[in-house]
Amino acid sequence: IRSRLRLRMRPDGTLAARPALLGQTGVEGSNARYADRVAELATSAIIQCAPYELPAELYTGGWEDIIVNYRLPG
Repeated sequence: IRSRLRLRMRPDGTLAARPALLGQTGVEGSNARYADRVAELATSAIIQCAPYELPAELYTGGWEDIIVNYRLPG
């Protein structure tokens, strides 16, 4: 299961809002019961890793609004 998340960032590398789940792929009958949990884990991982050290010159029009695809390791 892959979770697609939108991250809205502040210039100091902190999150401006809670990551938003945009959707998931790889959800099938046999694993559908885990979809919500995978989304929760993806969101938690993003939050726990903040603040991010990113180049200030690339903030505007760059990493101020990021879309990431998250997949559980393994």
